[in-house]
Amino acid sequence: MKAVTFYPSNAERGIPTHMATIFLVDPQTGTPLAIMDGRLITEMRTAAVSAAATKLLAPSDAKILAILGSGVQAHSHVEALRLVRQFEEIRVWSHTREHAERFAKEIVAKVTSAEEAVRGADVVVTATNSKSQC
Repeated sequence: MKAVTFYPSNAERGIPTHMATIFLVDPQTGTPLAIMDGRLITEMRTAAVSAAATKLLAPSDAKILAILGSGVQAHSHVEALRLVRQFEEIRVWSHTREHAERFAKEIVAKVTSAEEAVRGADVVVTATNSKSQC
């Protein structure tokens, strides 16, 4: 079982806004076997699914990756996608320009508008919880 909670005010505290806990139980008896922090597991699993889909569905010569977002999922996606494709260019957009610039510097990418990021991109990742239009 997995429980996920969202605490937007955690951003002001410098801690993750999404918390997750995974409870492993014996399927026959329901006896608790483990309680695990689910944030990292969720982060890795989500990016791994995207990487598997990219490996199977994206052209083998895909060269341009667009990332919309600059948070935890954006980071894990870049890491996972680099395992299945050799991108020559990564474009980043984030609702907060400062976050986009910091993320782009970390992964050696170019900060663009959302439209510029996706135009002509071979693979597009939407990893943002922004509720506004780009």
